Amino acid sequence: MPPAGAAPTARRFIAVAVGIAASFMGVTAYSQSVQRNIDRDADEIAYNAAPSVERLSAARAELRHLEALLAPARVNGNLAAIGRSRGMFHDDLAEYLALPTFPGERERWDAVSAVLEKFEQVVSGLLVGDGSARAQLPATVDLASDAIAGSIEFNAAQARRLAIDIRRLRRRSLITGYVLDGLAAALALVASLLLLRGVRQYTGLLEAYGSLVRDRAEELEQFSGRVAHDILSPLATASMALGIAGAAAGADERTRATVMRGVRSVQRAQMIVNGLLDFARAGARPAPGVSVELNSVIDDLTDALGTAAREKNIELAVEPSLPCAVACSAGVLTSLMANLLNNAIKYMGDDRRERKITVRVHDLGQMARVEVADTGPGISRQLLPTLFEPYVRGATGGKPGIGLGLATVKRIVQSHGGRVGVESTPGEGSCFWFELPKVARRSTDQTSSARAAPAEYRSP
Repeated sequence: MPPAGAAPTARRFIAVAVGIAASFMGVTAYSQSVQRNIDRDADEIAYNAAPSVERLSAARAELRHLEALLAPARVNGNLAAIGRSRGMFHDDLAEYLALPTFPGERERWDAVSAVLEKFEQVVSGLLVGDGSARAQLPATVDLASDAIAGSIEFNAAQARRLAIDIRRLRRRSLITGYVLDGLAAALALVASLLLLRGVRQYTGLLEAYGSLVRDRAEELEQFSGRVAHDILSPLATASMALGIAGAAAGADERTRATVMRGVRSVQRAQMIVNGLLDFARAGARPAPGVSVELNSVIDDLTDALGTAAREKNIELAVEPSLPCAVACSAGVLTSLMANLLNNAIKYMGDDRRERKITVRVHDLGQMARVEVADTGPGISRQLLPTLFEPYVRGATGGKPGIGLGLATVKRIVQSHGGRVGVESTPGEGSCFWFELPKVARRSTDQTSSARAAPAEYRSP
């Protein structure tokens, strides 16, 4: 169970993380907005205020030049120069008027235009020899120059305003950026503290869980030891009793053979219990270095189950194979094989013409594959994908069981690094198989020599 403060801490951490992200996004969004405003003001200076001042200043200078050309008493000799100067003056004004305007600038220019129109009338009068026009020229030029100077000052004032606005925007952006960065840093510190708290809680939880697992493992080992003792003690007693019965049988070979089968069955049960107990104590993993010869276990089991097969008129055959050792204990392998063989015998059915179970061993290189094939009724395709799941059973024909045998086989095989599966055709039979990792054969392995011919048990 997680600590009581784990969920609130997680929610706080998420909230702080969202706050940090929002702070950084806010800095970026605000910076972009300020940059757009700065770019806009800079464009106004570069493409409006500055060109306007430049064109108006050029027009004002040309106005004074035109005044100098018109000053002599006779202007006939300067007509060409006067025409060029007058054209340049008009061009400068036209270029100014083609530029964007600031609010109120167009209305201001309307007043300037009235003064310039008066100037044009005076110039036209001079060119046609009007004496009164000459007297009006100085004052008219001064008025026009002052009007143009006013427009120059207006655009210069706009440029100053925009420059101040740019500086203000940059200062505000800098301050806001510092504030948001500081907020993000503070939130990051809070997030780090929350993360540290969460790590400590999680570490404490892991330590508590590890302690619980160790306690449970110790309890399980003690329990399994008691169970094994409770099982093995009666088996030991039964083995002793069978030994006494065998000795008392004397020359009765049939009784002695029956007793010996019972002794081997008890010994096999003891081996299975010890093997599964060791497997459980090793954490559901094979013990390091354990190995067993496949043929020895198969021979022992087919010999033990031969009677049960003959009683049901079933032929039990083992195909010959070379010796092969696998990384598994004898008890665990016996449990695997016994599950598959007993199932094949149990579910053969009563109406089969051919009643045969065949055991095969295939060497796959790094793996050894064991197959138990039967000529039984087969399994429906719908059941095959879930056949190795717990409590799954097919058509049982009233046979007892709870559906854990194949699930146990799968769990043990996979824990040994192997695979398990089944192939079946309804009406023709099934083939259950498992694969286990091979190991090098040693003299201490529970081995037997390779079978030269199949060991078969036929019904009489």
